[in-house]
Amino acid sequence: MYLLPGAARISVLIVALTIGTAAAQTAILYEENPSDGKGKRYDGAVSWHLEDGLADSAEPMEAAIRGQIVIPERQMKVMLTIRRDNNKRSPVSHLISTQFTLPADFEHGGIQELRAILMKDSETTRGVQLTGSSVNVTPGFFLVGLSLQAAVRNVELLEQRGWFDIAFVYDDKRRAILAVEKGSEGERVFKDAFEAWARDSVPAAGPGK
Repeated sequence: MYLLPGAARISVLIVALTIGTAAAQTAILYEENPSDGKGKRYDGAVSWHLEDGLADSAEPMEAAIRGQIVIPERQMKVMLTIRRDNNKRSPVSHLISTQFTLPADFEHGGIQELRAILMKDSETTRGVQLTGSSVNVTPGFFLVGLSLQAAVRNVELLEQRGWFDIAFVYDDKRRAILAVEKGSEGERVFKDAFEAWARDSVPAAGPGK
């Protein structure tokens, strides 16, 4: 098991308390560094929760998975949201939105491109890319539509793999990967979400059924 240095452990604990849970899971930012082939690592945390969409909406909404990610040393916050797409005419099965929040003086500028979202078994294993396409909606906000044709494969990856890799490129062309752990809390949230989506997919019985 990788043990964080003392200062980093304290920083991540503060992050866990800030984002509302002492059971926050691991998040790690890896940045490309031309002077160091191994790159640079920054430790953080992620808090997972399930949103039902009912509290602030007049119309019922389906469950959504939310991951609130914080990388304190980079002053980076990322909100990862996964929803099912209910548009019957859409070629998309699920929508993954990624909202980056960076400090105004961030050395790499902003986020130019979200290249891929991958799923993997552990922090150090190679990821498998989810099949879909990414759109830059507004600065720092990206929407990935998962292909309906690859829905079975994508869902298996989302349910069975324990880590995300979010690969992106900064404005200055430096590449980075944000590795995000599900952990026990994330596994529970994903299980509850997919069960809710499955229940909502069952047609309601008509009169006399």
